[in-house]
Amino acid sequence: MKYSYVFKREKNEISFNNLLIPELGIIVFGVLLGILSKLLDGPNFNPIFNDIGSNLGIWVFIASFLAVYSPSPKLAALKVFSFFSAFILAYYMYSFLILHIFFKRIIIIWGFATILSPMCAYIMWYAKCTGILPTFILAVPTTILFFECIQYMNAYKPFHTYFYLRYWFWGIYSVMICLLHVKISCNIKKSIFCFFISILMLSVLLIVLL
Repeated sequence: MKYSYVFKREKNEISFNNLLIPELGIIVFGVLLGILSKLLDGPNFNPIFNDIGSNLGIWVFIASFLAVYSPSPKLAALKVFSFFSAFILAYYMYSFLILHIFFKRIIIIWGFATILSPMCAYIMWYAKCTGILPTFILAVPTTILFFECIQYMNAYKPFHTYFYLRYWFWGIYSVMICLLHVKISCNIKKSIFCFFISILMLSVLLIVLL
């Protein structure tokens, strides 16, 4: 893809026939991931799956790639909304129909996140551009991943049964952050500036929320 000045990126047109199969694939992917996430919530599995899957970071990571590698911002919005809709529907339908559990408050929260996801995906599509604004955009998912990683590192104290998981969290979140910058930023200067912005945003979050 070609890039020009700040906040400008070439949009690729795609026909309906070429759009249909990938869109169905994303919906199926969302459904399968929703069911798998619910299965891994059980007590028979290591809590690392539930901890990562029940928070926003991993889903922001996946949605960022779906958005950035879409042909246009409108298709990015469509893909991310389809993914989250399929994921949420499969997860909570499985909970309700199979396990007979209904989480009203959590459903409302994730439903609200799904409604906002198209707008976020539309903006995220521009993160692969050069310039200051795209760097700020990329800093948002980076900050979310940093914040969650710190939360988990602090949650698992030395006396905790699963203390060793803190190193797994550090590794998993580090890989996600690196992939964001290797595959989306593709620019060392942009990544350095993005990390600087993320540290500032993270500092504000830690002061306000912790």
